[in-house]
Amino acid sequence: MHLLEGLLRRKRANIARKLIGAPASILDIGCGPDAEFLWGLRIWDKAGIDPKVEPRYREDIKLIQMDATEPLPFREKRFEAVTMLAVLEHIPLEKTPGLIDEIKRVLVPDGVLVMTTPTPMAELTLKVMTQWGLVDKDQINEHHRLMNPKEIKELLDDKDFRGIKIQEFELGMNYKIVSRAGP
Repeated sequence: MHLLEGLLRRKRANIARKLIGAPASILDIGCGPDAEFLWGLRIWDKAGIDPKVEPRYREDIKLIQMDATEPLPFREKRFEAVTMLAVLEHIPLEKTPGLIDEIKRVLVPDGVLVMTTPTPMAELTLKVMTQWGLVDKDQINEHHRLMNPKEIKELLDDKDFRGIKIQEFELGMNYKIVSRAGP
């Protein structure tokens, strides 16, 4: 593990915990190989997807090995919350609207979507951090595009998300985004 990876992951998880409230069910897209965020939640109905996670099914958690650009294997209106922590930048731009459609499909009306993603300003800093071994170079090289708030808001507005709030954190290097699924 790289020096800052765990710290940054925990910080994103703490932010997401506060923003999701107390849902009865949650889907974490891009949960990572260990699904650490999900294991730490006191929610009975949890699911996570990630290309690197080991599939696992228990009565309280379902981990599915898959890419986020594939159709989500869940019924409509299945979850009260969906999280994507440091994932949006890894999705090819042309596939992002389809993923947001899938998220809206699996969220209950008024369900919460919480995302974090680096700001465009962070690009150079992240590249320097890879040179120092502070963050994973492969992860940073997988970034397709860092979106600005206007682009993020338009993407969510187009899919009938409402109450969209986008704020910077980590000295302007990341955005936290929270929105609600429309009817």
